[in-house]
Amino acid sequence: MIKHTQLNLYAFKEAIKNTESFIKIGNSSIQALYLKNKVLDRMYDNYQQALKYGIEYLKQKPTLQIRDVNIIDEILNK
Repeated sequence: MIKHTQLNLYAFKEAIKNTESFIKIGNSSIQALYLKNKVLDRMYDNYQQALKYGIEYLKQKPTLQIRDVNIIDEILNK
């Protein structure tokens, strides 16, 4: 199992900004969408699910984009 200390919402937001997948987006408008409250809350919820059930659980969710899974995976593995 991954050794990871759960982040609060603010720390999670900062962690998103520092992931390679987020930086690779390269479009500041799309990056800004990730940091909006509604999207950030959804990402944080998925992050908590990944902590509880594992990253494979997220990969099975059909509504979740692979980029979102990659960002969460990077955060979990830092």
